[in-house]
Amino acid sequence: MKISTIRFPVVIPHTHQGKYWLLSGLFLLANQITTVVYAASPNDIQLQSYIPNKYPANSPEILFPAEEELIAQIIPDDTLGSEGSIVIDNGNSDFINGGAIRGANLFHSFQDFNVNTGQQVYFVNPEGIGTILSRVTGSNVSNIDGLLGVDGTADLFLLNPNGISFGPNAELDIRGAFTASTADTLEFTDGSVFSAVNPQGTSFLTMSVPLGVQFGNSVQGNITSTGILETGQGLTLFGNQLYLEGQLMAGGNLALQAQDTVTIRDTATDAFITRSGNDLTIQGNQGIDIWTLQHLEHTPFISRGDLTLISGGTISGDAHFESGGNFQLLTLERTPGNFVSFHDPSIFADGDVILGDYTGASLKVEATGSIQGGDISITGPDTTLVADGSGSDEDLLASNRTAILRSGVNLVSPPNLPQTVGGTTFEEGTVADQPPGSIIIDSINTSDNNGGDAGSIIISATGNIIINGKLESLSVSTVDDSGNGGSISITSSSGDISINDEVNTFSYSYAGNSGNAGSISISALGDISARNLNSVSASMKDPGNSSNGGNISISSISGDITINGNVASPSSSEIGNAGNGGDISIEATLGNITINNSDSLTSSSSFARNGNTGNGGNISISSKSDITIDGRLDSYSDSVTGATSNAGNISISSMSGDIRITQDVRATSYSSSGVTGNGGDITISSMSGDIISDGELNSSSASFQTSGDAGDGGNIILSSTSGDITTNERLNSFSFSNSNLGDAGNGGDIVLSSTSGDITTNERLNSSSLSSSRSAGDGGSISIESLNSGNITINKNLDLFSFSLSGTAGSGGDITLLTEDGLIMGNDTSILAFSVAPGGGTTGAGGLANLEASNIFGIEIFTLSSDGESGNIDIQGLGKNLTISNLNLTTSRQVDIMDPFDPNNRIPLDLSNFGQSGNTIITSAGNLNLTDVDIRSNTNRATDAGDIQFLSSGTIQLNNSQILSNTSANSTGNGGNVTFVANDNVVLNSTIFNTDTGGSGRAGSISIRDAEVVKLDNTELITSSNGPGGAGSIFIQNVDLLLMRRGSLILADASTTGGGGNVDIDASFVFTIPEEDNDILANSLFGQGGVIDINANLIVGFREVEQFSPTLRGNFISDISASSNFGIDGTVRLDADPAPELTELPTDLVDPANRITQGCRAEDFTSNDGPPGDFIITGRGGQRLEPTDIASEDAPLDDLGPDIIQPESSKKPDTESSIPTAPNRSQLTDAQEAIVTESGEVFLVADTAWRSSVSCAALHPPS
Repeated sequence: MKISTIRFPVVIPHTHQGKYWLLSGLFLLANQITTVVYAASPNDIQLQSYIPNKYPANSPEILFPAEEELIAQIIPDDTLGSEGSIVIDNGNSDFINGGAIRGANLFHSFQDFNVNTGQQVYFVNPEGIGTILSRVTGSNVSNIDGLLGVDGTADLFLLNPNGISFGPNAELDIRGAFTASTADTLEFTDGSVFSAVNPQGTSFLTMSVPLGVQFGNSVQGNITSTGILETGQGLTLFGNQLYLEGQLMAGGNLALQAQDTVTIRDTATDAFITRSGNDLTIQGNQGIDIWTLQHLEHTPFISRGDLTLISGGTISGDAHFESGGNFQLLTLERTPGNFVSFHDPSIFADGDVILGDYTGASLKVEATGSIQGGDISITGPDTTLVADGSGSDEDLLASNRTAILRSGVNLVSPPNLPQTVGGTTFEEGTVADQPPGSIIIDSINTSDNNGGDAGSIIISATGNIIINGKLESLSVSTVDDSGNGGSISITSSSGDISINDEVNTFSYSYAGNSGNAGSISISALGDISARNLNSVSASMKDPGNSSNGGNISISSISGDITINGNVASPSSSEIGNAGNGGDISIEATLGNITINNSDSLTSSSSFARNGNTGNGGNISISSKSDITIDGRLDSYSDSVTGATSNAGNISISSMSGDIRITQDVRATSYSSSGVTGNGGDITISSMSGDIISDGELNSSSASFQTSGDAGDGGNIILSSTSGDITTNERLNSFSFSNSNLGDAGNGGDIVLSSTSGDITTNERLNSSSLSSSRSAGDGGSISIESLNSGNITINKNLDLFSFSLSGTAGSGGDITLLTEDGLIMGNDTSILAFSVAPGGGTTGAGGLANLEASNIFGIEIFTLSSDGESGNIDIQGLGKNLTISNLNLTTSRQVDIMDPFDPNNRIPLDLSNFGQSGNTIITSAGNLNLTDVDIRSNTNRATDAGDIQFLSSGTIQLNNSQILSNTSANSTGNGGNVTFVANDNVVLNSTIFNTDTGGSGRAGSISIRDAEVVKLDNTELITSSNGPGGAGSIFIQNVDLLLMRRGSLILADASTTGGGGNVDIDASFVFTIPEEDNDILANSLFGQGGVIDINANLIVGFREVEQFSPTLRGNFISDISASSNFGIDGTVRLDADPAPELTELPTDLVDPANRITQGCRAEDFTSNDGPPGDFIITGRGGQRLEPTDIASEDAPLDDLGPDIIQPESSKKPDTESSIPTAPNRSQLTDAQEAIVTESGEVFLVADTAWRSSVSCAALHPPS
């Protein structure tokens, strides 16, 4: 080796610039050197200090190997002049001292700066220095593969425009912050610069400046890091491009910034890990590319503060991110940035999350704050996870295309970050105008357009949720089967939900089978507003079956629910079979529900054009407050050519609000040519609100052609505890089969119930069973009840019959109309509860009719059976008087029934030739008053016609009515009986009772029992025979008085060979006016006359006629006759014995001296009034004017009243007199009317209209 001898100072030739010469005494013997300091310039190296002890200051020379070179590591430059940097070797560590101090800042400048593998280099941190700034002015990259540190707490800046590379062994020992930058300049806030490309222009070195720097615009070099870089405070890497592996950890902020792109990777052996004690920012102006999924046991990106990715290009992040603050994906303009990830993105933030559009694999975003996103498109599952079928997040993310967004969650800070005590404190977040924990997104799409299963969408927030675009999870195939639609869940635990576009989960196949549609679940504490919600399974072409529609659930605990669109969960198939419709549930626990879909519908249905269908789904809508539905509700199972299953049930309920339905509600099962299932139940209830239905409610089952049986109609129930119920359209719950070989099922039940509200039906209620050719089932029951004081108004017909045109019919349905204190009002309304088979088939019984009210009018009831037993009619007054008017109970006229599928078409039906009536019972606990009532009880067969009974605890009064019980010419049954039982009186005004027989059976009897007074006024009691059967009997028994007035008739007549009926009267008195043509007859034209047996104490006003005469009626004579024209006369037995009723008079009938009263005392009469006089009673009934005169009815002196004490004043007596009350007529009452005949006979009559007596004061009013 050639050794050169040099002296101090040493000058190194320029040709050796950039190299360190090995100074033997300086390096080889370094362990003997206490201090070595040198500075280098581009031209030479000068030793500025001497080596003490070993080499004296005047030593002339040092041994130096002149030719052998090694790569230099750290070479200071000369740009700082006398303040240049000095490298000191201290064993295993090199120290960098010197530099230019300005205030709290220390500046270093190097020609080259490298740290070899295993090397340790420390910057000396003089006292008072907070920032150390170093630059590389040479042209080489800084390679750092050892340890770089600061021996104090100052921050360190390393600036090298050529690039910086941290090798796999690179480490940092920096308690402060570290910044590595390939910018050419650091710019200070006062305008000064620290330039690596123009070091001579650093004028700031002469002044003291505060630290506040930013990088210049020119960034050329790249930064790579594969080592472990950890700082006590911040860590910043700023270059043209960043390529990062290994670990980056900072106690403060961590910033990774590239003018071009940031690329981050892990390796098969080493995970990539970043940790920041505060904010973590990754910015690649042209793009960010992250793929760190090889070590899922680690979360690569964790920040204690905000975690932000910024780029003007694409942000690709296949990684897991966990932010202790906000997580943001931003553009360079700081607007939400777009994000792609094709493998496994996962975002956790202990704050807000903001991102723009996302495209890629299954996405999971969780934040304790809010989330704001753009359009999210999921292209595939998370390929790094393994699906295990558990339904966990990991299973969902790995199974299908899934998007999970959760805000307002409780996150535990990562274990390697400082922990906070207590819960999350929400402040005003970065998502504007929304409470913490909110989510705002544009759209999410997890669809698979290649026929695979669509993925789930999960959106969960504690604040508000606003969705401005569509949520779609579709499985679509154009060439094969489609998979399942994905489930969609939207939940806000304490906020509102606003969905401003459609929510769709479909399974569509255009060439094969379709899978199941996914479910939709929306729940919030506050308000919910949504538009179209669709969960559909559909197969569009042959061959293809559809699966099931998904369930849809919408619920709010304390807010309102508003749906401005369609809600549908159908299953539909064009060629194949269809599955079941999904269930729909809408619930507002405390709020209102409004569905505004007037152009659409809420549907949970199953439909097949050429195949069989499944069941319709159930629809449930419930609220504590008002419910308004402006649109159709459908839950049907329909098929054009195949068989159908059951329709779903529809339930609408409110605790205290009103319910209004403006369009049709349908829970039907229809098939044009196949077997149909049952109609579903429709239930509408409100605890205290009103119910108004402006649309048709239909729960029917129908098969139209060929050979299909129809199922049962479903039930329709409307109930309100205290509100009113109004139906303005039809209620249909029928079963209809129009097929040649198909039977009809049973009609469903219809119930309208209110505890105290009014009930009004303005259209028909139909609960019938109809079959054109085969068997019809039973008609359903109809019950309309207002239990307390509400009124019932029936403005259109109630149909609950069973009808088969050419087959057999079941039983008619039962009808119940009940209101305790209210009215039952009809508008000439018919209740058709019959069972008829016009073709001669067997039938069941007619329906039962039960009416209970205090007032009934305008109703017509049919309970006929053409072959079986007709239904009974039971009408009751509940605890009070009962008033009935305009009531028809009839079976013998033409009616019309409604075409079930064309409400404008009426089918005429003549009921005059069928069956027989059931029994009719009209009962009142008080008085019973009937006006304009028509009751007919007929029979056309061998069975008897029904009986008619009137029962009252008080008085029974009929006005302008007719009660008929007839048998047809071909019948063999007996006519029905008519019975009156009253505790008080029976008053029959302008009423006809006729029990007639035209067949071989006997006419029914008429019976009036246990009344005090029976009055017939222009009334006829007739039992007659027009056939071989005889007339019935007429019984008036156990009555005090029988009074016949104004042409009344009691007739037991036979017009043919049948015998006249019997008349049996048992009364204390039988009275009539002779010239009023009131007759009691038991005649027969050809047969034997009947028997008239009258047992009375007194019979007045009748003439007994033994010879038959056709002019007995209309002769103005009151006759009694039991004769026969061509047959044997009957018998008349008049048993009159007045003795038991005579009363013995006292011997001293009256003492005039004791009967002078002060009540008519004369006083203060003037001369014009005449002299005063006395008024003396001469007996009961008043004094006659002449001995031959009768007493005037104008002045009967029934009661002279109490004595009147004349006051001392001269005032006249009070002219007002008290009106006496009606006497209690428990026995025979006093006469109130005197009738004088032309022959001079006088009859005293006690009319039923009681008159008060005339008082004395009334006879002589004072002047």
